[in-house]
Amino acid sequence: MLDNAIATIENLRVEFETKTGKVVGVEDVSFEVKPGETVCIVGESGSGKSVSSLSLMRLIEYGGGDIAGGRLLFDRKDGEEIDLAKTDQSLMRTIRGNEIGMIFQEPMTALNPVFTVGRQLTEGLRLHKKLSREAAEARALELLRQVRIPEPERRLKQYPHELSGGMRQRVVIAMAMACEPRLLIADEPTTALDVTIQAEILALMDRLKRETGTAVMFITHDMAVVAQMADRVVVMFRGNKVEEGTVEEIFENPKHDYTKALLAAVPKLGEMTGTDLPRPMKLFGVEGQALDPIPGEDVPILEVKNLVTRFPVQGGLLRRTVARVHAVEDVSFTVNKGQTLSLVGESGCGKSTVGRSLMRRLWASRDAGNRRWGGR
Repeated sequence: MLDNAIATIENLRVEFETKTGKVVGVEDVSFEVKPGETVCIVGESGSGKSVSSLSLMRLIEYGGGDIAGGRLLFDRKDGEEIDLAKTDQSLMRTIRGNEIGMIFQEPMTALNPVFTVGRQLTEGLRLHKKLSREAAEARALELLRQVRIPEPERRLKQYPHELSGGMRQRVVIAMAMACEPRLLIADEPTTALDVTIQAEILALMDRLKRETGTAVMFITHDMAVVAQMADRVVVMFRGNKVEEGTVEEIFENPKHDYTKALLAAVPKLGEMTGTDLPRPMKLFGVEGQALDPIPGEDVPILEVKNLVTRFPVQGGLLRRTVARVHAVEDVSFTVNKGQTLSLVGESGCGKSTVGRSLMRRLWASRDAGNRRWGGR
């Protein structure tokens, strides 16, 4: 790991103009990210994590924010150090996507709905890397394979709305890593992914970091991901940095009360061992908590028997149904009053489709199975 930082944030202050006056999004934040290092920024919603990253990309102005103070130093590929806070937007367009990549939390804000996945993946490669159309398409295909998207050749020709949320998130990750940037900003990059795909994506990002020396600024609320990915951790609370240290220091000896509360709020496997019923989580800093078990009642409030949900596939000149996608096949379960039933599984296994089928929110065939509601 090199001593010189790729990105340094010094005394950053970001303000938003509102009808009632200025609101401070980030008050006074300083930290740095070095080559080959992953710095995880953690904190609750509204703590300033995403505002800091959007400031570094100079995208905060498009969201109504203003960099009111501080410096954003960035070490470019040619060795020149510049202050991004004062850099012209025309130069930022060259830096964004090429030298600084960003994985956005919500993929539909990063993907253009009117262009195919292939066009959006190849655009940056042709602009920044000057690749030919054929070379850019080959690289795009390779990227989709790296992020484990099935049938990548077909996905290149599809539009974002034709992909699941998890697939769209993987496309955004592929776009961010396409030009092998010096700094990769990942804002909750695995939120929409199931745990198996999440593990593969995190391993892919870690490999990229080690092979290319890419610095990673990882924004997350998942402390398990922090434990796996971080070299250093920055804890933010109400627009300020309240603690910084190595991942070992933060997890083994947290200093700030807010950091302790974050770690205490993480559910641990095996906590309910030896109990017949689930218990409420103990909250940090709250005295006199009642942790009595939650029994519920063995009275069915919802019964699902042999649920089948299929989606028609239309084709031909007359758009007739030529096939059906079997989304849910012969699913049965019972939900009891006052109890919680968890549906778990990978993306695309049918969890959300079951829920939408119960609410009759799907344009699909539901001519098999039945659902019976009890009570109110």
